[in-house]
Amino acid sequence: LMDNDIDLISDGTDNHLMLIDLTKTGFGGKEIEKALDAVHIFTNKNMIPFDERSPFNPSGIRIGTPALTTRGMKETDMRLIGLSIAKIIKKPQDVYLRSKVKAEVLELCRNQRNRTPFGTGTPVQAHFTERGLPPEPVCCNAGFLVTTITD
Repeated sequence: LMDNDIDLISDGTDNHLMLIDLTKTGFGGKEIEKALDAVHIFTNKNMIPFDERSPFNPSGIRIGTPALTTRGMKETDMRLIGLSIAKIIKKPQDVYLRSKVKAEVLELCRNQRNRTPFGTGTPVQAHFTERGLPPEPVCCNAGFLVTTITD
């Protein structure tokens, strides 16, 4: 994200959570959250330190990686998702861009089906089916789960 000129509170992260400062973009967290939802990347609008905006449309969004690592995604996948997030933050109203990013996210998720998370030896698709969850989970962020791929 930082390589794509997206500001992170604390200039990075040492754990699975990140808080993005949207101040310089001119967009609020509510708008960016909805734009990312539209491409199947789920985040939370979130206030940032010393935020001057309303809690209902704050200056930040919070993202995390637990739902991604659960699906066996690695650093390369995280970079692709980060790039997708950056694209949407820069042009949240661009319908063509949203369509393109959504297709990329869905393809990334489809490619996860046969990966084995946590070194269990159980492919992602079976891992979710065994637990009564949708067999084809859509990518997500901020720990939010899931809808089935219907597109």
